[in-house]
Amino acid sequence: MIDMLVFFIIGLCHIVFYVYLIGYHKFSWGSLILLSFFMTVFLVFLVSYTGYPEFNAIIVILFLLCVGLVKYKHGLTIVQSFYFASMSLFIISLAKTIIPKLLLELWLLSDLSLYVSSFSIIHLISVSCILLIVVVKRESINHIADYLIQSPFYYISYASLLLGNFLLIILSSPSMSVLNTFHQKYSDLSYVISLLLFLVLLFFFLLSSHLFKEKVIQARKETAEQELLSYTEKLEVMHEELASFRHDYLNLLLSLDEGVRARNIDLVEQIYNDIIKPTSTIMNHKELELVKLARIKVPEIKSIISVKVIAAHQKNVSVTIDIPHAIDRISIELVDFIRAISIIIDNAVEEASVSEKRELTIAFFEMEGEQKFIVKNSCRQKSIKLSEIYQKNVSSKLNDTSDRGYGLFSLKRIVDSTPIISLETVFEYPYFTQILSVKSRPFKNES
Repeated sequence: MIDMLVFFIIGLCHIVFYVYLIGYHKFSWGSLILLSFFMTVFLVFLVSYTGYPEFNAIIVILFLLCVGLVKYKHGLTIVQSFYFASMSLFIISLAKTIIPKLLLELWLLSDLSLYVSSFSIIHLISVSCILLIVVVKRESINHIADYLIQSPFYYISYASLLLGNFLLIILSSPSMSVLNTFHQKYSDLSYVISLLLFLVLLFFFLLSSHLFKEKVIQARKETAEQELLSYTEKLEVMHEELASFRHDYLNLLLSLDEGVRARNIDLVEQIYNDIIKPTSTIMNHKELELVKLARIKVPEIKSIISVKVIAAHQKNVSVTIDIPHAIDRISIELVDFIRAISIIIDNAVEEASVSEKRELTIAFFEMEGEQKFIVKNSCRQKSIKLSEIYQKNVSSKLNDTSDRGYGLFSLKRIVDSTPIISLETVFEYPYFTQILSVKSRPFKNES
C-alpha cells in the first residue's frame, strides 16, 4: 500500500513540476491528482505486464507531452514541451534516487531500528519532501523556462538532459539486455555522471538567470528612455497647444472688451456661445481629465497612461478617466503590468480613432481584494470573434493584413504566466471592453 502511494506521489511530482515549468496554472489540484492516478495505474500495469522498468521514463515523457497540449495554442512548441518533460523526468528521478539514500544514512546513524517496512517509509518521506519542495518553489520553477529557453546554454542543457535521462534509465535496473549490460558495468559511473550533469544544469540555470536579469534590466532601461522621450514630445505638443490657446484667448478678451465697451450685448452673447462655452467643455473633458491620473501614486504607470491619453487626444479621441481612489502599489511585477496595460490601451486608442463615436474610457480602482483596470472603447466592427483575437497573427483590427497580430497574443501570454491575473473581454456593439483583474497579495516594492 505504501509503495503504491509512493508511485502515485512520484507521478504527481512529475506532473506538477512540468506544469509549473510550462507556466500553465489552470489545472486544479483535483485535476492534477486525477492525472497522476491515471499515469500511475498505467505505469504499474505496463511495467508489471512487460517486465521492462525502463518503460517508466518513456511513458512519463509521453504522458507529460500530452498534458502540454493545453499550452500548444499559447505558444509552447513540441520541442520546448519535450525539453520541459525531460527536465521534469531528470530532476524528479534524480531527487528520488538521492534523497532516500541520504535519509537511509541518517536512519542508520540514529537509534531507530531498521525494519523491512522502513525502506518504504523512507521512500514515502522522500517523495513527500520532493512534492513539498516543488510546490513551495513553484515561482522559481516557473522562471526556469524564461531563463533557459532564452539562454545561450539552451541546446547544451537540452543535450545534458537527454544524456542524464539515459543514465537514469541505466540506473533503473533495466531488463533489456543491452541496457542491463550497461547497468552491470557502469551503474556507479552513471550515478556519478548524473550528479555531475545535475550540477552542470544548476550552473547553467544560475548563469542564465543572471544573464536574463541583466537583459530585463536593459530592456526596462530602454523602455523607460523611450517612454521618457515620447512623454517629452507630448509635453512639447501640449506646450504649443497652450501657447496657441493663450494667443487665441487674448484675442477673445479683446473682442469681449470691445463688446462690453460698446455695450453690445448681442456681440458678447455671440462670443460666449461660439467660443467661451465650447472651450470650457473641451478643457473640462480633455486637459482636466489628466489631472485624475494624480491619484495613481506609481510614477511609471501614471507616466505611461499619460502618454497614451495624450496620444488619444491627438487622434481626436474623447477620453474619460475614472480613478475614484488612490492606487499606491501593484501586486505583480511592474514591467508585466505596464506591458499589459500598454497593449490594451494601444489597441483601444487605435480602434477608437477610426470608429464613429471616437470614445475611450479608462477606469482603475480596487474592489474586494482586487485591482481592476478597465478600458472601454468604441469600435467600428459590428461583430468580433472573441475566441480568435488572442491567437498569434490574428489582429482585432478590421481588414488588418499587417504583422500587428501579436499584441493581444502577448497579452494572453502575460495573463497565462501570472496566476493572480485574469482577463475578461466583453463586446457589445459599439463598445469593446477589456477588464484586467489583479488579485492582492504581499506587495513587492519593485520598479
